[in-house]
Amino acid sequence: MSKYQDESLDSINRIAKAYYNERNYDLALEHYEKLLDIKEKVFGKSHSDTASTYNDIALVYNKKGDYNKALEFYTKALASYEKVLGKEHPYTATIYNNIAQAYNDIGNYYTGWAFSDGHLTISEAVYLSKDHYDQALEFYTKALAGREKVLGKEHPDTATTYYNLGYLYHCQVKYDQASDYYKKSYVIRKKVLGKAHPLTKQTLNDMARAYEKSGNPEPFEAWLKKNLSESE
Repeated sequence: MSKYQDESLDSINRIAKAYYNERNYDLALEHYEKLLDIKEKVFGKSHSDTASTYNDIALVYNKKGDYNKALEFYTKALASYEKVLGKEHPYTATIYNNIAQAYNDIGNYYTGWAFSDGHLTISEAVYLSKDHYDQALEFYTKALAGREKVLGKEHPDTATTYYNLGYLYHCQVKYDQASDYYKKSYVIRKKVLGKAHPLTKQTLNDMARAYEKSGNPEPFEAWLKKNLSESE
């Protein structure tokens, strides 16, 4: 590729990202599709640069709420990354995580936090979203395996996948499992980001909700202090 072509691709990519950041998803998609057309012709479909744009397009569709299209492009990105970079590369792990989140979002379309608010019965929610959650669990587990091996168990990205697994189990009314993964995420986020960081606080709040829902008779604050040397 010539220097001119490289600069042209970079320019289109910057414009697409600018529209994405402005939440102008239609124009972002238009530019990403233009970029993808060039990359597929220049690099081919099994190239990491092409895979990156597949992922960007998927993210746009995800923001637009079109999860089926998002999954279509995430799958393309995954196929390219697995072939070129391998199944344990951080980029591949990120796609696993993104696919899992898309499946989780599809399930949450029916449920959200509706269990606790009484908008759906638990049995209805689990029935409607079971297949999506099963698939989400599969991809989150793959993402976690890659991130733990490559990035380590105390990396912020690993903490994100711990949190996502906790959230997934929370939505399935599996509060003990949810608490376990929230705890893993919280320990990392507190250490790396600090107690006052919004993500740390969010994890703590969700861990408290899951713990209390589990029916454990011990107050959460007492359990937290005993298990994490923490008092909130």
